[in-house]
Amino acid sequence: MKILRNILAIVLGLIIGSAVNMGLVILGPSVIAPPEGVDMTNMESLA
Repeated sequence: MKILRNILAIVLGLIIGSAVNMGLVILGPSVIAPPEGVDMTNMESLA
């Protein structure tokens, strides 16, 4: 029973961690805006 609980804790940790990471990736640009004049679709502009 203890092994099952540990496996469940690992799986839930991975799911919650993935959800938090996805939220940070989606919300990141709105929290910290890129500098003025930078075109996010152009690789040369990003350099």
